[in-house]
Amino acid sequence: MLLAALPATLRPLIQIAAITGWRVRSELLPMRWQQVDFERGWIRLEPGSTKGREGREFSMIDELRAAFQAQREQALGVWVFPGRNGGPLQSFPKSWRRATKAAGLDGLHVHDLRRSAVRSMIRAGISPVVAMRLCGWKSYAMLERYAIVESTMLEEAGAKLQSFLGIAASC
Repeated sequence: MLLAALPATLRPLIQIAAITGWRVRSELLPMRWQQVDFERGWIRLEPGSTKGREGREFSMIDELRAAFQAQREQALGVWVFPGRNGGPLQSFPKSWRRATKAAGLDGLHVHDLRRSAVRSMIRAGISPVVAMRLCGWKSYAMLERYAIVESTMLEEAGAKLQSFLGIAASC
């Protein structure tokens, strides 16, 4: 619902942020097309361009490829997310507030997409160490701050344990 409420020009940005967990303002908005490698299937943040000063890479899964391709059709210059002044897009607070209100998500911040991304990664079975690397966290404390455990995740853990115990008992 949130994506549908956003202007079409912002949808790829928000999709990419929700998948990668990368910071919108400092990591995605200043991204240049040279950081997107369609041929090899990777996107990267250059060393020195991230909060932790370390570069990062993310495999271009199908959903990311589609979002970047949609953006490529709109942004033909150097910047992946171009602004009106010829440089990168700087911000979009009015569009974000309108979209979150229309989607019934008042109070949701763009930065909250980092939480959503890491929860999705962990629920998908990605190792916490790998999720930390993908999102740019250097400590488990930061991961724990973002990877909020929901009751549905606890239910999933119970189902997985039940399945494991059932398999182990039959051996």
